[in-house]
Amino acid sequence: MENEERRLVFLPKLDESADDGGDGSNATTTGIIGSLFGKWWGRGETVNEQQTPTPSTSQSAPQIDGHVEVIEQLPSLSIETTQPGPLRRDNSPSRESLDSSNSNTPKRKASRIASYFRREKAGLVDYDRSSFRQYWMPDSTGRECYQCEEKFTAFRRKHHCRLCGQIFCAKCCNAHVPGAPLGYIGDLRLCSYCVKMVEQHLIEGEEKEKEETNVPQPILLSSSVSAPETSELIHPGPSALDLSIVSAGSLMWSAQNGVPQNDRKDSLSLPPLAYRPPSMLSVEGLFSAQQAPFMSSTNVSAVHLSEEEAESGPDWVRNMDLAESGQALKSIDSDNGTRNGGVHFDLGPITIDNYDEVDDVKPIERKESISHRTSLSPESSDFINENDVDKLFEHQTEMLIDYLFQRAGLNNQRWRDILLRKAKSIASKVVVDVFNRKDNMNILQYVHVKTLHVDETPNAELIWGIACTKSVTHSSMCGELPNASVMLMSGSIEYERVTGKLSNLEPIINQETEYLSKQVERILARRPSLLLVENNVSKVAAELLRVSGVRLVTGVKKEVLQRIGRATGADLIPSGEAQLIQQNQNVGFCPYFDQRGIRMRNGEIKHILIFDQCSPDRGCSVLLRGNSFSELKAVKKILKFLVQNLYSSKLEKAFLAMHDCKLAYTLSNCKACEPRRENIESEETGNGFLSKLRESVLSSSPYIEFEPPFLETPKGKACSLLPYFKQPLYQFTTMANDQILDQKEQEMVRIPSSPCSHLGAPIKGDTVYTSESITSFRSIAGMLFKKRLEKRAKEMKIQKTNNEKLSSAINSKEDVLDPFVHQRVAILFGSYSPKSPNAPMLCVRPWVVNMQFYASNDMTLGEFLTKFCFNKDYQCPSTNCELSMMEHSRKMVYGRVCVEVTTSQLQHGLPVENDVQSNDQKRISSYHYCEECRASSPIVFMDVNTWHLSFARFLDYIANASFSQGSITSPNGQPCLHCYFHQQSHFFAFNNYITCFKVSTIQPYHVQFSPVVCNIQPSQIAIKSLEDLIERTRALSKSIFAQATERLTTFSQNEYSMQLASQFHTTLRQLIESTKNTMTDLIESVDVENLGEEAVASNSIKAIKVNDMLIHVRAELFQMIQMWNEQCSVLGASVRAMKRGEDGGGNEIPEVSIERLEDPFPSCYHLTLPLHPRLPIVVRDIQDSTGAFKPDIGSIIAYALGSKDYEEGRTKSRETMGEDNIPLNLSAKSMADGEEANRGEHVEVEFQDSHASFYVKAYYAERFRLLRKLLFPSGDEAFIRSLSTAIFWTPQGGKSGAFFYRTQDQRFVIKQMSKFEVQSFVKFAPRYFEYIKTAATEKKLTTLCKVYGVFRVGYKHKLSGMQIKVDVLVMEYLFYKRNVSKVWDLKGSLRNRLANTGKSSSDLVLMDENFIKDLWNSQLYVFPHSKAALNQAISNDSHFLSAQHVMDYSLLVGVDESNGELILGIVDYMRTYTLDKKFESWVKIVTVPGAHLPTVISPQMYCTRFSEAIDTYFPVVPDQWTGLGSTMSY
Repeated sequence: MENEERRLVFLPKLDESADDGGDGSNATTTGIIGSLFGKWWGRGETVNEQQTPTPSTSQSAPQIDGHVEVIEQLPSLSIETTQPGPLRRDNSPSRESLDSSNSNTPKRKASRIASYFRREKAGLVDYDRSSFRQYWMPDSTGRECYQCEEKFTAFRRKHHCRLCGQIFCAKCCNAHVPGAPLGYIGDLRLCSYCVKMVEQHLIEGEEKEKEETNVPQPILLSSSVSAPETSELIHPGPSALDLSIVSAGSLMWSAQNGVPQNDRKDSLSLPPLAYRPPSMLSVEGLFSAQQAPFMSSTNVSAVHLSEEEAESGPDWVRNMDLAESGQALKSIDSDNGTRNGGVHFDLGPITIDNYDEVDDVKPIERKESISHRTSLSPESSDFINENDVDKLFEHQTEMLIDYLFQRAGLNNQRWRDILLRKAKSIASKVVVDVFNRKDNMNILQYVHVKTLHVDETPNAELIWGIACTKSVTHSSMCGELPNASVMLMSGSIEYERVTGKLSNLEPIINQETEYLSKQVERILARRPSLLLVENNVSKVAAELLRVSGVRLVTGVKKEVLQRIGRATGADLIPSGEAQLIQQNQNVGFCPYFDQRGIRMRNGEIKHILIFDQCSPDRGCSVLLRGNSFSELKAVKKILKFLVQNLYSSKLEKAFLAMHDCKLAYTLSNCKACEPRRENIESEETGNGFLSKLRESVLSSSPYIEFEPPFLETPKGKACSLLPYFKQPLYQFTTMANDQILDQKEQEMVRIPSSPCSHLGAPIKGDTVYTSESITSFRSIAGMLFKKRLEKRAKEMKIQKTNNEKLSSAINSKEDVLDPFVHQRVAILFGSYSPKSPNAPMLCVRPWVVNMQFYASNDMTLGEFLTKFCFNKDYQCPSTNCELSMMEHSRKMVYGRVCVEVTTSQLQHGLPVENDVQSNDQKRISSYHYCEECRASSPIVFMDVNTWHLSFARFLDYIANASFSQGSITSPNGQPCLHCYFHQQSHFFAFNNYITCFKVSTIQPYHVQFSPVVCNIQPSQIAIKSLEDLIERTRALSKSIFAQATERLTTFSQNEYSMQLASQFHTTLRQLIESTKNTMTDLIESVDVENLGEEAVASNSIKAIKVNDMLIHVRAELFQMIQMWNEQCSVLGASVRAMKRGEDGGGNEIPEVSIERLEDPFPSCYHLTLPLHPRLPIVVRDIQDSTGAFKPDIGSIIAYALGSKDYEEGRTKSRETMGEDNIPLNLSAKSMADGEEANRGEHVEVEFQDSHASFYVKAYYAERFRLLRKLLFPSGDEAFIRSLSTAIFWTPQGGKSGAFFYRTQDQRFVIKQMSKFEVQSFVKFAPRYFEYIKTAATEKKLTTLCKVYGVFRVGYKHKLSGMQIKVDVLVMEYLFYKRNVSKVWDLKGSLRNRLANTGKSSSDLVLMDENFIKDLWNSQLYVFPHSKAALNQAISNDSHFLSAQHVMDYSLLVGVDESNGELILGIVDYMRTYTLDKKFESWVKIVTVPGAHLPTVISPQMYCTRFSEAIDTYFPVVPDQWTGLGSTMSY
């Protein structure tokens, strides 16, 4: 049907002579409010016995013994009724009309209200001739207006409100509403209070109608063969809609005679409770109506009342029962009456034994100790039949309750069997009907557990009804009351309608008794035997009720009234005004009512009201009695937990039976089951958490078993993020902890208050007291009383402090192995549509939903499919997307799986067999499909229990269920051996719509940040290679020495040469000898033959000595060659000078020369620079990609850092900055503000050789040295050695044009800085030092790639004239020793952030637009602990940079597929938001169109955009431990 329906029962039409007015009309004189609100509160009308519904009705009405049963659609606020028959819905004005302007006057309100009631109705009667006037206040009692309290005079006349009957003046009672919809001629005058009340209920009714119209179309549910006891067919009929007394409307009363027994038996909804309106029922009739749903139709005789007997006389006469009607109702044959399940019902009071045979239940046998959980290994299936699902669930329940008792420290012998028996009875009999009755899906909403601390042995009493702590107002009426008719009222029964209103006593004295007697008369007209009121009841009204024999209970909470209304079928009258009870509101029925006085252990008498023997499916109460308060508290918690889990198990078994899903105790190729099984069965010694987890029972399902959290696994213990989480990660209780806590609790016992005993001497009878003694006694007594008060206040303060300490001790100990905290599942939800304007971004940003089973954020599986899958009107929640959710894909990611939900529309529905009825097409069907086997399961219909299964529990099975197999058979006849939950797709269909739950396994990534402590991983150098290097060096030196010796020998053989240049010969010979000796000492200082190893580390002393030896050998050889060649040059110059001097003498001087030695070393080495004794560094030039030589910036910086001048400058800077006897540190407070003030911290070093001049300026030299000392444990020497050898590096993706160097060991990167970046860094460097120091010392997460030095380098080549002046920074290389396959540079901006991927390169860097291009299918999921760390680190860094006015930084991300890691670090964070950047941002916003902001924006906006983008780019994969333990939230 288009709208939800309700069932009305129309009694036979009255004869014309039966009407009190005798005007021949066929309209009934029902109450005014009943006419006003009957469409919401279940109002019935009478029609002709032979009349049939009009064709406008959407469902035919069957004839039932003279009554016409019709279906009424939910009416709107405007009703139009023509001929007698079912009411039909009409277009109604909008609710906004109630809020229109100029609507404060009563006439305006009356005109608005009149628009809701305009309809035509034949046969109206005169209001003045109706019986309603009998409830008016007599004119003699009204001397002044009830509202304004103005005296009545000859000119100020009296007017009665037609609704409340009070007397008003014309000004306070001038609103008029049409009387036609109420069955009267003309308009009716109402007071302003009644007008407001009517308007309020009209608004509430419209809101309720809107809420109900949002419910999807009814869907028929099929019963399951596997669960015959509870899987009845739910009929979406009107009677089912009317069963929920509180939440869904009033309970309609209708006849059931003639309805087939099977129709009633297959319905979860209770049929109407009576054959006529409640005002015409006697107590016996109420009882019979209450039992009618459980009686056989063949044994129920219909009650036929003649029209004259039923409708003649005024209201107060017709509301009286005739003796015959009571006798007629007693004619029911109760001996053959049966209830669903064959339970026998008697007409007399029903005892609890009918529902729960306490004494006859055999105790359940249990194991000696808690059994281990069902393992996934094949060997674990010996103890129980793996195909018996019921036995598996029963065994799991027994293990669970034993585990709960063990944790709570309870005695199994005292409570176990009692709780298990009660929980099974409740879970099997209490019915939760979300589909028809709109019940809450949580069964605990209808199960009330009350603890009674008494001196009795532990026991539990199950009451099929309500038990509440209240007492009857009149103690003389507190006995048993069988077959009670119950009336519920909210508000109060008092004369004053407005609380706190100042009134004169005279009208109250004159009118209160008369007014309240009228209200009580209306109450008594409904013939209740028990009245429960939310607030107060006037003493006058209470006394009138007592005299009338009505038991009164006041001050009842609204929640308790609602529970009582559900159990008894009574309507909660939504107003405290007594006139409402005259209308057609249902009076409930309770077979047995009693008030019990229970003596508590402290001697107090506690009064409890018992509403027992009500319908079991509507709820129950449990009274737990015991002599230990803490034990009762624990038992109550366990009982509620058992009820919910047993109820859920019933639904789960129906879900598993739908496709015959069974556990398979075999190994599999499932990528979700096998890794989980390995983690569960892995054994690690010394891990208390894992051993405790194996002993725990956290789930009520034998199919579900949780793997340990990652950080508790052996791999997790080696995680670099582990130190940043609070230890211990996951707390759990132990016996020792419990004993300590119990001891603390005993120490913090409540301090008893001292009794206020009489202080003073005993009074003797003959003692005479004077006035002075009396005065003295009074003053002393006052002082003593004040002292006692101060003492008591002090004791209360101590007690409060102790209680707070105890509460803190208890709450601080979060137990992650508590089964109560695992009754939930956390999922990552997101939606996407390629047709959406949001594409390629997601319509719903991924967010984590914590779904509690049958509680918050949860719904039934049927509700999810109906509302969010098969509902074409369900729109995308994104404001930019107007597409239906049927055109979207939704993903739910959790655990190791990703569930993608898609809905498609078929041209025809799923094929069904020929013998299936046509209305089966309106039920949800289901099947499974295996892609690998290319086969599907049989199509089955969803039954009631599966429809009511928790959607969160359904997702829990898909994520955490063990390897199971279903009913799929492959085309070759072989059964499918793939995982039922993880390797098969789940399909649900309704009409032409089909929804697919496609399950795929995922592998989340771990997150690795830039390490706080920077280490250089040494490489292994073979000893043989060192020996070869030394041998080559020795051979080179020998070759040079041999060449020099040979040339010196040739020179010495020439006598004339020796005569002229003997000193040169001596000098060169000494040079050769000294160099040879030095070489021999250097080479022999390195002994690699006696190491006894095959290889040494590159950072070992031996390897460093060999490297330094080679540098020194090379320097000595180069120096010898340079000196040799210089001497050769000097000799040649001397010979030429001698020749010029002898030109006039005529004697020819022979040619004398020594041949120069060739330089075997490359010209790119600046070997003329002197080596530092402590740290030998060689400055060199390197060749770029074009073949040109350019200076190696790294070697220049390294040479400067190792120089003596740098050490002197650093010492001077330290002395200057620390002249106040304050040692230098990295705190920002120790540094002066301003660039000029910190200029003394910069150290400048200048040096040169024969080819070039060099200049190095080290910014904050001493501060960076302290930072390197903190973060670089290898020391400054290792840092300098690493910088000494660098190469050109050209990463892809950069737009700044800056050049890069990377050290040969790939540990550091040297990047060029712009002038503005240097200026920015110099300003915020003090805060940077302090931030990095805090992160390192206090374990604060950060993703900043650490900068280890900022330098200005100058270079000028003396020959070529090439000049270079550049600012550079030295930072760590993020992907050091990482196997990175893909690199991303992410800023959070989508404007001009697309990298060209045409040229494939191993160093290609992609950007944001590349990242989101296929975000839906290629998301990078991360583990929960990684997501928590990532969010915290990004938040720390972005807010720090924003505070320094830094923007335009990037997150560099590398994907290491081999290790399953994401390596992240923030780079380029040197640029502040200066004036030029502000101008650039403004120009791009104004001149360049686009939907996205430019990259350069204000630091605050950049921080927000950056954080949100990174959070979206890397969604979390929640697991069962998400939100537990000390891991930070995300």
